[in-house]
Amino acid sequence: MISWNKMGTEEASLSFLVGIIIAILLGSTILIVVIQWYQTTTKAEQSFDALVNTIVTVEDKEKGSMAFSLPKNNILVSFKNGQDHPEEGDCDEAVDVPTSCGTVPCICLCSTRFSEYEDACTKNSVECYAFTEQKEYMFSDALCDGGSLYREGASNGIFTLFYEKEGNTIKLCDGSCEKPAS
Repeated sequence: MISWNKMGTEEASLSFLVGIIIAILLGSTILIVVIQWYQTTTKAEQSFDALVNTIVTVEDKEKGSMAFSLPKNNILVSFKNGQDHPEEGDCDEAVDVPTSCGTVPCICLCSTRFSEYEDACTKNSVECYAFTEQKEYMFSDALCDGGSLYREGASNGIFTLFYEKEGNTIKLCDGSCEKPAS
């Protein structure tokens, strides 16, 4: 009888040990995912802050570039004077303007993870900046027609963003900000 009791105790100890190991692995995996999400979000917010600082300080006719982090399920979008971002050209997603933009030019970093593009900035804005001091600013993106900024996050999340200021227009692009001749 003693051998059966001893064998049951060994099996229970082994099962307990396997359960502990699985719990540790599962907990570690969840922790790693949370840390990666936080770092990705933080990088995007830091890039957005650097872009806003650049826009505010850039001089007329000045050109430059910066590394920009825009992860998948995020968008960078501009709004004109309190108006929704229109569906136009290659930027075919309508996006509602958040109330924090007011009636001045505004750019936002928004999450599309849990909402439609239309609601991305009203329900899931990560950060917005309203240009109250530069009320005449306009944004232009080489990917868009019609004078607006609209960028979706890429799977790798990092790209070089070129910028150029021409009068009150801030041009943003992947390479040359000049439109090709027709």
